[in-house]
Amino acid sequence: MAAHEQEDVVQDNEKICRRVFGDPVFHGESGNAGGEIRLDHFFDNRLESGLSIDRMGLNNISKETRKLLTPVAIADSEQMSKQPEFFGWIAVLAKEIKDAGGRQILVEADPIEGNPMHGLISRECVIAMHPNWQSDKKERKSAARLFAFMMQQSFQEGRKGFERVLPLTA
Repeated sequence: MAAHEQEDVVQDNEKICRRVFGDPVFHGESGNAGGEIRLDHFFDNRLESGLSIDRMGLNNISKETRKLLTPVAIADSEQMSKQPEFFGWIAVLAKEIKDAGGRQILVEADPIEGNPMHGLISRECVIAMHPNWQSDKKERKSAARLFAFMMQQSFQEGRKGFERVLPLTA
């Protein structure tokens, strides 16, 4: 699926990707060589919206989309307070997320200015288990951590597994 052909609905066989900033993709000495994906790449306390992803193509990662989104991701990293390095993405098929932990999870298209490939993974499943997340910091952190763990496991243990996607410049 090319950048200009983006569907409004996220397909099961669509590659969805989480950007990796600042820290190696994996735990341990191997850094970016392989192993268990770091949980912190999915940890985000901003539960008011879904977890941000990039939609990268049907069945395979689109080179055109990588070329389009690499400068967007680098610019985003430069806007962050610590300006972490952009390492690329970790990718998995959308169907692996939609069935995470035996729960039905909504993965939706959410094009934004500058990124027509943007999408969101709904966090409703964990918010429902933490009804006081808006007023209780511990409950917010617990919900965010649970969701991060679910995403880590979905990316790590998907039937076809995850793949590392490197940035692509012109």
